[in-house]
Amino acid sequence: MGIFSFISVPLGWIMSVIYKFVQNYGVSLLIFTLITRLILLPLYIKQQKSMAQMNILKPKMDAIQKQYGDNKEKLSEETMKLYKKHGVSPFSGCLPLLIQFPLLIALYDVIRKPLTYIWYMSQDTINALSAQFVSGKVAYPEIEISRNLVGQYGYTNFNFLGLDLGLTPTFNLNAPMFGIDWIWIIPILAALTTYLSSKFMNIGITKTEEEKQAEANKRPPKPGETDPNQTANSMTKFMPFLTLWFTFIMPAGISIYWIAGNILQIIQQFAINRYYVPKMKERMLLENEEPKNYRKKRKK
Repeated sequence: MGIFSFISVPLGWIMSVIYKFVQNYGVSLLIFTLITRLILLPLYIKQQKSMAQMNILKPKMDAIQKQYGDNKEKLSEETMKLYKKHGVSPFSGCLPLLIQFPLLIALYDVIRKPLTYIWYMSQDTINALSAQFVSGKVAYPEIEISRNLVGQYGYTNFNFLGLDLGLTPTFNLNAPMFGIDWIWIIPILAALTTYLSSKFMNIGITKTEEEKQAEANKRPPKPGETDPNQTANSMTKFMPFLTLWFTFIMPAGISIYWIAGNILQIIQQFAINRYYVPKMKERMLLENEEPKNYRKKRKK
């Protein structure tokens, strides 16, 4: 078992329960994605709250930047004071990403070792079946064994809409259409939805007048100074290519999880930005006013 087996074991159990109920591997992955997204929803809301807080404090941060821009130590000190005063953590927005990474690695373990994690088969049994069903070197022996046991014992059938989700979508010169296999559509869709989820990060959000004014008054970065927007744009362009490479070297089931997760994230992002963030911004703006005015408006 891998280093993330403490996560892979419960994930495998969830996949096992879902698969036994729906008897379809692709549908099982889609339901599994929905469950994990619901579990992580509070963290995504926390991430959006952190981003909204940072946006509201931006005018004050720009003022500090303007005043102490040439003194990095004082700039850092005053910025941390501002964060502490308003109870803002600039790192809390990274939490969902940090949790997603081990979750993805653990899911990869579940997908490439279905007999171990979904069907709870012992290593001795897997070795005996490997000698019977696996000839030569294969990337994922447990997937190969599972294919041979589908008809006899009902183990995982990787067929989904005519595509084998146990396959790695590598380049195949013998495939039709000049080496393009139809299974390529899965990693390509994974890369495309990754781009869209990054591009639509602010979908549905309405900016306050203060935020619009802060953007209009924003000074251009000084020579040698990092522009956060430029860094974010670079990541938006880079991540789809990383996703494409990653999903090309993994079984196609990983791509299905990735595609479904990205689509759910876009929907979730719109709902949070449209209905949750504006109310939270309004509350924060009131809290930043004089206490007497805030109490009066809150009562009203």
